[in-house]
Amino acid sequence: MPFFGVPIRNGLPIGLGSVAGFGVQQFDPSQLFAGGTVAGAWYDPSDLSTMFTTDAGTTPVAMPGQGAGVAVGLILDKSGNGNHARSFGAGASTTRPELRARVNLLTYSEQFDNGAWTKQDSTVANTTATTDPLGGNTADILTDNAVNAEHRVFQTPTNTAGTYVWSFWAKANTLSWLHLGIPNAVGSRQDIYFDVGSGALGTVPAGYTATITSAGNGWWRCAVTGNTQANAYFVLSPSTANNVQSYAGTGQSLYIWGADLRPANIGANVPAYQRIADANTYDTSGFPLYLRFDGVDDSMYTPANLNLSGTDKVAVFAGVRRNATVTQFPVEFSSSDSNNGAFGVGADSGGAEYFFNSRGTTLRQIVVDNAAYNAPVSNVVTLSADIAAPSMIARLNGTQVGSNTSSQGTGNYGTYPLYIGSRNNSTFFLNGHLHSLIIAGSAVSAGNISATEQWVAGKTGIQI
Repeated sequence: MPFFGVPIRNGLPIGLGSVAGFGVQQFDPSQLFAGGTVAGAWYDPSDLSTMFTTDAGTTPVAMPGQGAGVAVGLILDKSGNGNHARSFGAGASTTRPELRARVNLLTYSEQFDNGAWTKQDSTVANTTATTDPLGGNTADILTDNAVNAEHRVFQTPTNTAGTYVWSFWAKANTLSWLHLGIPNAVGSRQDIYFDVGSGALGTVPAGYTATITSAGNGWWRCAVTGNTQANAYFVLSPSTANNVQSYAGTGQSLYIWGADLRPANIGANVPAYQRIADANTYDTSGFPLYLRFDGVDDSMYTPANLNLSGTDKVAVFAGVRRNATVTQFPVEFSSSDSNNGAFGVGADSGGAEYFFNSRGTTLRQIVVDNAAYNAPVSNVVTLSADIAAPSMIARLNGTQVGSNTSSQGTGNYGTYPLYIGSRNNSTFFLNGHLHSLIIAGSAVSAGNISATEQWVAGKTGIQI
């Protein structure tokens, strides 16, 4: 079936254009380092020219989604300070984060006839009896078998528990009702019904929201949002009426196309559908690039120590997605918060969603305990700290969420490795995505904080 190069049509939310330009605005973080007098670092996974597959920097990365995984062993510092970060483990491939732009957790989203989709008491075949919602020939026909059963096609992706969006397109043929089966947060099956002949919703369980929207030529985009358990299934089956799950099949059918399952909070500015074949072959147009850290051993650091000994002020900006509620460090300066002149941003496995550290000779911390930031979640994370003032301000998605004016002791920040995605390359590994990371060893004005957060939000695919 055709896969790439399809333009927007019928109002379907499929973005095309430059991924590297995703979210680019007039402000540029290089302004934080203007004149070359501000120490720090700036890592930008949306800029392919700054990344290499090995730590030696000899092989540039390729665009992901083209059929192969893209490991990143080296990412260059765009601040002009030369604080390049490499993977830990002498270039071992298992410790490198992976460059991705994938958000759809399913595979073969337009090929329900593929073996990735299990069929039970049904058959699925590609058809030319109708065009797909984009006018192509990738539509499938779902036909019931001659038994009294649920005539289903399903896939079970890998996901963590949380709030997700299930979506697909369907069109009536000899049947017009279609049913989506999904598990709730404790694994009990939830059944949502759609009439793709008239465009009407049927039964929608409490706690879930559903929509059915015309896509033209008889096609309807169906979507459901709600909570689910880990490793949620995605079941589609034709039906003869609302609330009819099983029936005696007689060879009746309807058309299906374009399945997508993703976290509900993956980003407001990310296209609502992503075409995908296998896990490494997918549409990247309009989707933000990120470094995927596996939560096991992926880590990066600056082997040449980042020298912040000339400043008692620092600002940290990061576009982060946490996929699991575990203790993890998206970024930490030095191997431990017990070292003088250290700082970091982490999250724990308990009730606190984020914590922010800064230390002169005395450690101070801001703890953000708010269910709005429960994993899985994408956030723009900001820490502004001043040892001498003293002050710490924590911001999430452009809003202040905490402050601390207790003494941090004395002195400046130190000269240490900057660890990205772990503590000391050995523990508290990030299970999630890094879309952007900026460290500025200076005070940053309120206007530039806001502008930087907007820039990072654009790279992360969220709106603040």
